[in-house]
Amino acid sequence: MVTDKDDNETESFELVQKQIAKALGFPVPTAERIAAKSVGFPSIVVLMVPLEENGNLETLCLYAAEDKWHLSTALNAFVAETPTKDWGLSKQSKMKLQTTLAATCKGCPDTSFANHWFQNAKYRLPLDHACFDSLVAFLNDFSNLIA
Repeated sequence: MVTDKDDNETESFELVQKQIAKALGFPVPTAERIAAKSVGFPSIVVLMVPLEENGNLETLCLYAAEDKWHLSTALNAFVAETPTKDWGLSKQSKMKLQTTLAATCKGCPDTSFANHWFQNAKYRLPLDHACFDSLVAFLNDFSNLIA
């Protein structure tokens, strides 16, 4: 199970634990990236992104977006002058990524994060960016984790 850390990793993990517990019989992990097992049920592992900091998937993807389009200075100046300056990291990340996509996707400036993958490759986030390396390493080792 993959979820965002958002602005408070502990609260986000506890929310996921509560949701898993509602599915009667399923094992509930006691910590992130630790397999919970119960006979007759699949192993459950919670992965919270980004791995190294609070935030969400958009926070992680912003690293790739910033390196591709170099808009972080302009975005940060924009944030400082808008109500978003008072938002938490997760909501700011969502706004920054959406703004970046709108500013760079000439073919469809109203594209969403989910739909930008259907645009021309030049408008997509680079998935080979180093910001995804720890996630790839976790996924590559996943079978060992649940063994």
